[in-house]
Amino acid sequence: MNIAINMYLSTLKQRTGIGNYAYNLMKALSEIVAVKNNDKLYSYAHGKLFQNLDIENTSSNNIINLILKFLPSKYLYTIPFYIPIREKILQILNKSKNKQNLFSDYKIDIYHEPNFLLEVNENNTNNNTNNNIKTIITVHDLSIFDVPETHPKHRVEFVTKNLEKSLNKADKIICDSEFTKQRLLHYFPQTKSKSKVIYLGVENKFMPLANLLKADEANHKENANNIFLQQYNLKSQSYILSVGTLEPRKNILTLINAFLQLPNNLQQKFPLVIIGQRGWLDDNIINQINALVNQQKLYFLNYVSDADLIRLYANAKVFCYPSIYEGFGLPPLEAMASGIPVITSNSSSIPEVVGENSLMHESQNDLQLKQHLYNVLNDENLHKQLSEYSLNRSKLFSWNKTAEQTLQVYKE
Repeated sequence: MNIAINMYLSTLKQRTGIGNYAYNLMKALSEIVAVKNNDKLYSYAHGKLFQNLDIENTSSNNIINLILKFLPSKYLYTIPFYIPIREKILQILNKSKNKQNLFSDYKIDIYHEPNFLLEVNENNTNNNTNNNIKTIITVHDLSIFDVPETHPKHRVEFVTKNLEKSLNKADKIICDSEFTKQRLLHYFPQTKSKSKVIYLGVENKFMPLANLLKADEANHKENANNIFLQQYNLKSQSYILSVGTLEPRKNILTLINAFLQLPNNLQQKFPLVIIGQRGWLDDNIINQINALVNQQKLYFLNYVSDADLIRLYANAKVFCYPSIYEGFGLPPLEAMASGIPVITSNSSSIPEVVGENSLMHESQNDLQLKQHLYNVLNDENLHKQLSEYSLNRSKLFSWNKTAEQTLQVYKE
């Protein structure tokens, strides 16, 4: 069986969200396929097919990343079709064949689109010359329909126009959570027989601070963690962490409001650290962030490398994720794997990830969030209990499990 997965989002230099999903899925699938069977895996990107994950350092990808570098990400959020444009440029650079001919040459049996939408010509069965190719799409959430006000208008129009075509065309549909599947069936009941829930995983690189320090010692880098924290002007176990794009759906303003209700001594002792690229409708968020940065109560780190993210999770006192809507929610899981207490909203799919014993609040209720923060920061026994719970909960999720279940969908 020859399997192709669309990996274009995984080639972006600053890989997030769906790009991380596709990358980790392909990585885990590659390990399974290498051991268990003779299936072949291909990454589809730049108008070409690459063996497994051999896509990252192609010259044309470096060129396109250079082009995108000069187009601010906040504008990309308002252009739902920028990725197809990007792919078309890459096809020209690579002088590549169209997808149908390419897949025919490689005898592709399975095509997996991890980003909701099949291409236009794939939505029309009459024009698809590769009707023998089984198509799978992953639907990560239905926020476009449930909370359209949290997306740019052009994105809502684009997805609304094209999603049902992709759903009808797909042979199988993977949903990140039971919540996402139920919302999918609410809007598109015809998909019931071909929809399946497969939870995402968490990478082994996220680990508790004690494990991280042991790894440093084994690598003769005993002082690496202190040096790392100094470059961000932070202290271990002395900050509140949040990770997510600065956009309305992530609800950062509720976190800021809750933080400002804490006693001043706690604000000084445990500053707020926010990691995330600028999104859209973020001017008010940025203004509030800058005001607290000037008071040295908040550190805004924008996008950070994977290596830095691992240490920032592990050294945090507590992690907050007040998101209004998620299809899964990887950051809380990454924080749990890092062995720190997690406070999240109780909305959408998040309770499926963090479990019923985690600290949760109504998404817009800053008083509830403030109280959870106050309790965790002041009660070491509670902090220890929640840290242990986080670590145990995270062990229920793995990319290997995600890949095994996805491979089963391919073979059904």
